[in-house]
Amino acid sequence: MALTNFARIVEQMQSVTATTLSEFRGEPASPDKPPDFPAVGATDADTFGTNLLEVMQFIFSHTTGYPDDEIDQALSALYEPLGVAPGRTYDPDSVPNIDRAQLRDAAQRVAAANLAKATDPDLAGENAYELFQPKGDMNLTRLLFQSVIGLIGQPASEAVYPAIVTADNAQMNAMNDYVIRMGKDELPPAAERL
Repeated sequence: MALTNFARIVEQMQSVTATTLSEFRGEPASPDKPPDFPAVGATDADTFGTNLLEVMQFIFSHTTGYPDDEIDQALSALYEPLGVAPGRTYDPDSVPNIDRAQLRDAAQRVAAANLAKATDPDLAGENAYELFQPKGDMNLTRLLFQSVIGLIGQPASEAVYPAIVTADNAQMNAMNDYVIRMGKDELPPAAERL
């Protein structure tokens, strides 16, 4: 029975024809042109040190800010004098010359300080329950912390991301494989947080 239902669902899915929004509205189809993503560095600090304004122009041009959101408005106001604003095209000749090395150093300092907080057992739990909240429900300190440790995640009501370090207290890195070994007496405690 389940296989029959699955086959029916697959058949229905295969009969769906994708339509662009413009075609759906009865307008000519928009040209299929993928966005021209700017280069990004291996780390956020690399991007701050090379092409921050280009990346931010791409973000401003491909996302929508909230006109009522204080932080969105402050961010727009911060980048406007640098020639970066919604609807513009990045032009390296029209943006001011900024001290990229100083930006890179600042990004590295902010990342190091926040990653240290992420692995501090006394602070990590506090942060874990306050991240990935709906827009407007996080303060600037938590937004900065979240931007360093990872932008995408479920709110604490759905998932918690505890800080975990290696046996020598080093940050874990997705480029490495790790093995966790524990005996039957070493299993971590589990409890529901209310």
